[in-house]
Parts: sequence; C-alpha cells; structure tokens
Amino acid sequence: MNPRIVAMVGAAVGAGFGVVGLIVPGFFATLFGIQIDETTTALIRLACASYVGLAVLDWMARDVTDAAAWRAIAVGSAIGWALSAVVIATALMSGLGSPMAWLMVAVQVTMALAWLSVVAQSSGRRVAGLPEGSAGR
Repeated sequence: MNPRIVAMVGAAVGAGFGVVGLIVPGFFATLFGIQIDETTTALIRLACASYVGLAVLDWMARDVTDAAAWRAIAVGSAIGWALSAVVIATALMSGLGSPMAWLMVAVQVTMALAWLSVVAQSSGRRVAGLPEGSAGR
C-alpha cells in the first residue's frame, strides 16, 4: 500500500475522531450508548488528543522519502491504532456500549492493518510509492 495514501487517510481519520471527541465528547458517548460523566468526558478528550497528535504526525509524514523513517512512523501508528482497537473491543465485550461501537473497532483495525502493510514494505530497500533513490536500511 502506498505510504503517502495511508498517511493521508490516517490523518483524516485521526483528525475526524480526535476533533469530534475534543469538541463534543458526548457525541461519541451517545452514538455508542455509553453513559457519560465528567471523568468519562476527560478520558474521551485525552484519547482524542492522541488521535489529533497521530493525525498531525501522519499529515506531516506524507512527503517523507526515507524507508527507515516510514518504518518508524508506520510501526508507531500501527501500534497506536491496534491498541485503541483492543481497548475498545475489550470494553465492548465487557458490556460497555452498544454494538454500533464495533464500527469504530473496525476502522481502528483497518488503519492498523494499513500501517502494517507500510511496515512490511519499509523492511526492504525500496518502499512502493516513494521516489526512486529513497534511502532504506
């Protein structure tokens, strides 16, 4: 998968989750059937701040040409998305939230898999979608 496209999609999805959760955390809670209080609001905003941070990283990385740099960006992003999916899936399996929240898990798993494809590509000397002559280690 082209790392530049994964970075741009990751930036859009991360910003989408993050900004909505920072501005109107009750939206996600209501959408996914979760009761919300001040503590929950703070935790939603904390998680969404991380999504915004990943979105900015992804957006800034979209023009990186070095395979080693892509590997570092992709590993960090894949781990972030995968752990988020595990946390939410665990909460859902314990009875928290509505079945609709599994859509969020599906998006997170999809993003983790997309980044893992970039990790796999960046393990070689040449990363698909990068200009010829890009450095790799």
